Amino acid sequence: MRFLLVLGCFLASSCATKISTSALIQEADSVRVTLMRKESEVSGNFFQLRIFHQDLMQVTTQPEAALYKELDSIFYAIKQSADKVIVPRLKYDSTYYEIKSICAGKKKKKLSAKDEETVEQMHSLQKSLPVQQAAQSEKYYEHRNSYDSVVNANNIRRIGLPEYTILIDKAVTQWQDTLMEIGRLLARQKADLKTRFPSQKGADFFAAYQPVSEFELKFKGFESMMSQLQNSLSRFEEGNKQDFFYFGPLIRPRMEAQATENIIGSMALSMQEFREMDRTFWNGK
Repeated sequence: MRFLLVLGCFLASSCATKISTSALIQEADSVRVTLMRKESEVSGNFFQLRIFHQDLMQVTTQPEAALYKELDSIFYAIKQSADKVIVPRLKYDSTYYEIKSICAGKKKKKLSAKDEETVEQMHSLQKSLPVQQAAQSEKYYEHRNSYDSVVNANNIRRIGLPEYTILIDKAVTQWQDTLMEIGRLLARQKADLKTRFPSQKGADFFAAYQPVSEFELKFKGFESMMSQLQNSLSRFEEGNKQDFFYFGPLIRPRMEAQATENIIGSMALSMQEFREMDRTFWNGK
């Protein structure tokens, strides 16, 4: 702030000297920018939270559950704090525009008693309002941290479609590697049978081949799941980029996301079964 500069202008004014209006406007602008910057920071943060919270409350199956009542209560406190961060700038604006009016179209001006009162009021507000705003901003982030803590503790997530598509793409790549690994397991079993039973005939061969046959049938089922996962990825890639998914307790599942998660879960379970079947084959020789 340029309090000393303006004070000097007042002293000059008392000696019938006109003040520089540019210095006064610059001081007023500087404080207003400071108030607006903090307001913008908090408002931008709250805007993102409001979208998250309002959409979350739309997808939960039990908004009356303790978890979501707690989040809603914290959100209301956050909103109150966010609104109060705006108030100091609004209070300052009336005086700010009076100052602008006093200085309008003039490079220098001798202040009247009323003008001096306005400037004194501006200085008083410059001392009190940033402090009030900082206190409300601190309360805002305290409430915001509480909200985030509850969300994180309950593993509530909002994932946009582009981000979700990337996750599924990574899953497809990983499961393609797994598919190749399972194929190698099957190939080794068949190679072992061919070594032990060159003619591929007889009761002993068919008895030994039975677990391999089951492994191979399950492998074909895994290939089918792999195709379904790739098809899901293609649908996500072609979907609305503004779409999003929520995951967490008591959240209504999105059909397409749930179907994809089920495929991945089934593939993970199948992989465990493949490893057990492979151990059984080699232990049973």
